[in-house]
Amino acid sequence: MREIQDIAERDGLNKATVVRLLLKLGISEWRKKTALELLREGKVTFTKVAEIAKIPLGVFRPCEATQR
Repeated sequence: MREIQDIAERDGLNKATVVRLLLKLGISEWRKKTALELLREGKVTFTKVAEIAKIPLGVFRPCEATQR
């Protein structure tokens, strides 16, 4: 993919490293999105959301307020 090559060139990384970084970022964002959806549905607590999203509870609360 051209975008991966562009990122690799810009950041001075090889393509495999770029793919790993993007995958890690994507999984992290998916975890946050999923955790917030579960919270909105009333299926989990704030504590569980922070656990699912793998972020400290104190960091989650301000972020959650902006997502509603």
